[in-house]
Amino acid sequence: MGKGDRLTLTVLEGETALMQSFHHCKNNSSSTLLSKKSSMLQKQSWLDAYQQLYRRHPGKSIEQKMETIISQLDKANHHKNSSFTILSELFKDEFFIQLISRIVENRLAEMFPAYPSVNRNQFLSYVVEKAPHATWFYTGKIDLEFKGWSKYNQQQSIPIIHDAYLAEIFLKFLRLHGFSSQQTRTLVSKLSDFFLKEVDSTFALFNNEHHLINEDHPIVPSFYVRYQIHYMIGYKTTKQTALDHIKKLEGELKEKLPFVSWGGKLFHHSSRIKLLGHDLIINSKRNAKLYLNKQTLRGLVKRYGNFDNYTFFHRTALANKTELDIIRIYNKELKILANKYYMVANFDQLEKVCYFARSSCINTIALKRQTTSKRVITMLKDNKHNKIGISYLYEGKKHWCYLMTFKDMRNIQRKVRSY
Repeated sequence: MGKGDRLTLTVLEGETALMQSFHHCKNNSSSTLLSKKSSMLQKQSWLDAYQQLYRRHPGKSIEQKMETIISQLDKANHHKNSSFTILSELFKDEFFIQLISRIVENRLAEMFPAYPSVNRNQFLSYVVEKAPHATWFYTGKIDLEFKGWSKYNQQQSIPIIHDAYLAEIFLKFLRLHGFSSQQTRTLVSKLSDFFLKEVDSTFALFNNEHHLINEDHPIVPSFYVRYQIHYMIGYKTTKQTALDHIKKLEGELKEKLPFVSWGGKLFHHSSRIKLLGHDLIINSKRNAKLYLNKQTLRGLVKRYGNFDNYTFFHRTALANKTELDIIRIYNKELKILANKYYMVANFDQLEKVCYFARSSCINTIALKRQTTSKRVITMLKDNKHNKIGISYLYEGKKHWCYLMTFKDMRNIQRKVRSY
């Protein structure tokens, strides 16, 4: 049996379970769990998904595109002969894939309201708050074996969506692309957070102070928190007791989710602990702080230049854009960094990233103008603000856009911290 045959077999194994779910839905029309109308055919589902993804209301053209897609899906649902052709075209549309992924997520979120997910900043904030009170920390990543993971999603997660048409579309997508497709991996991975809540349910919730104490769990971690596949467990016990508890947990979780394995390491509170590109340090006064480490800093600079020999890159891909758009792109990237790393105690290290970004932006505009960086600085600084920027017209009015400075990044940090 070849590799392609193995992929097909995995899909078909999941298909059997799904088709049984479809037949149950059709034969049990009185079920209150079955939607009267599929979420795939409800415009509000698409509007909600779009707003969650892009953090803004869709414009008129986007709404029209949604209505067209819904109309195509409705046609595919009622005319099985043309269903394959219609869905094959939709599956090539990245916009469609992103929104259907979000709709699936929303349906599963309704099934697991008790276990909220945390975002990156919540995860880090919680660790900083709780870490000073623990002695040992077990931290790392939860590894997933993809084929087993996908099969589990088909057999367990998809049927409980209770939306036969949404599940059918998902299955057809898998059948068309197979698990080797990046699109498939993107779509299937959207479901990962929901079955990882099986892991969360073994511990206290991140925002709940009570713990699950019973005969099987005489040892209770002082805290547990997970962000996607990253986790940290804190213990107030001896090292051996913590190790015994971790081993027991790993065994229990392997029974529940056989394709999940823990890649972790135990640290003492006096250690420098690596966590999502940060170093977590707990000082002698038991205060926890996050630091941006050199490896992460080098990675942030990589887009703009070489950190070690202090050279700056121009970005050829941006040279065909307007100078206003080039500056805005660099500003957006720097804003994202200021928001992402606002908690670090050595925030001033981002000044180096800002300097590399500024030099890269100037080099990119110099490439566009076919001139030197010095001349670009002279021309773009020729303004009353004495900053690198560009004037532009919008709705008949003159505006000015300047390249962000580290001071602007610091202001963003202060604002985020004050919330």
